[in-house]
Amino acid sequence: GNIFRQQGKDAEAITAYQKAIAINPQLGVAYKHLGNLLAKQGKDNEAITAYQKAIQLNPNEGIVYVNLGNLLAKQGKDTEAITAYQKALQLNPNEGIVYVSLGDLLAKQGKDAEAINAYQKAIQLNPNEGIVYVNLGDLLAKQGKDAEAINAYQKAIKLNPNEGIVYV
Repeated sequence: GNIFRQQGKDAEAITAYQKAIAINPQLGVAYKHLGNLLAKQGKDNEAITAYQKAIQLNPNEGIVYVNLGNLLAKQGKDTEAITAYQKALQLNPNEGIVYVSLGDLLAKQGKDAEAINAYQKAIQLNPNEGIVYVNLGDLLAKQGKDAEAINAYQKAIKLNPNEGIVYV
């Protein structure tokens, strides 16, 4: 399955992962990769089921919680998504991407102060992720903190000068 996935042959990869699961239903990594491909195809409910099974079999793999949280957030299941992100952070508190996803969800909920804190933590862990500065800048501008927002946007531009979104 992994070779097919790397070659972009998603249908073949899905079939291979399903075969691996049929042979060994306790193979959590197969459920994780299956979930990733199903999510990529927009089959969110099936992907969620695969991620939940992967978690059941291997509860210490934080990235699966992040992926699950992202799909739950996409479906508007914010409380469940936050729970998934918090579990990911318990497993790996230094994983910046979790703070970005959490910040995005909190911003969507209008919890700007909490979202700003999440983005700042993400930046602290990975100061070279330009889009986080854009998200932070947007929230700071919304709060009328123009000087801080401009500073965040300038950092985004410095990191990603050829990325159009940083100029928006």
